[in-house]
Amino acid sequence: MEGYEYTQGLGSQMHPTMEAQDYDMVGITQRAIHELFRQVDDMKAKTNNHMRIYCSFLQIYNEKVFDLLNNKASLDANGLRVRWNKLEQFKVENLFVFECHNPTEAVQIYNYGIQNKIVASHNLNLTSSRSHSIFSLTVENVDSTNVVW
Repeated sequence: MEGYEYTQGLGSQMHPTMEAQDYDMVGITQRAIHELFRQVDDMKAKTNNHMRIYCSFLQIYNEKVFDLLNNKASLDANGLRVRWNKLEQFKVENLFVFECHNPTEAVQIYNYGIQNKIVASHNLNLTSSRSHSIFSLTVENVDSTNVVW
């Protein structure tokens, strides 16, 4: 979805760190990142909870999982291992996870990962990724009323 131009801005829904003219030209991923941070800021103001946002970025290429945020792991031709954990969730071993303090930082991390994607050409598209990528944002919410100091 990236690379599309949008002509209609969201005005008041825009995150304060993004200017209107920039917002009109970004793709859906950047918009989602900014919206998530806006909603987290709203939630913090209403609840006084302590909230953190973490991100990771992986690519599945030729049935192997690669970390798009860790160049050293990307060099391993075997890819990363995917495990089923005790909470009955899939977990990618040794996947880099970064804490993001603002939407600009999260977009920079996303753009860094995009640059590391494996691409290969075929008859219909010279820069096809021929893969699937997952950029994950995780929100950790700690109710400050339950924290014992």
